[in-house]
Amino acid sequence: MVNPNFAGRPERRSFLLRIVSAAAAAATLPVVRALAAVKGPTNGSSVYQALGEIFEDRRAAGQIGHRYLVLYPEDAVRLAHLFRKLWDAYDSGGAKALHQSIAALRSRDFASDDVVIVDGWVIARTEGMLCALVHRV
Repeated sequence: MVNPNFAGRPERRSFLLRIVSAAAAAATLPVVRALAAVKGPTNGSSVYQALGEIFEDRRAAGQIGHRYLVLYPEDAVRLAHLFRKLWDAYDSGGAKALHQSIAALRSRDFASDDVVIVDGWVIARTEGMLCALVHRV
């Protein structure tokens, strides 16, 4: 039964959900703009495809990436720098160079305790950003 005093007003839950959704969308705008400004590889290959192939389950990685963007919106600039770094590695040496670069960055994150928590999982910041990239491409 609807309370007549609150007719036409959104329920608190749906209102909060809309606010959180709007905030998440706003948080990803700097990421999209930053990625759009990055120049593509010159060797004609697809870094997007290579990024997508890093994860066995791209859909799960994308979901983690979405949560990462919601939880760490301040990392938009870092994400753009990572994308540029990975693109340069791929452009100079293909998928092998890309994988080596990711492994080095991941190891560096763990060694310097640069980790994030996403839905209870402790992951290297680079891993979170990679998932965010997969989510955006």
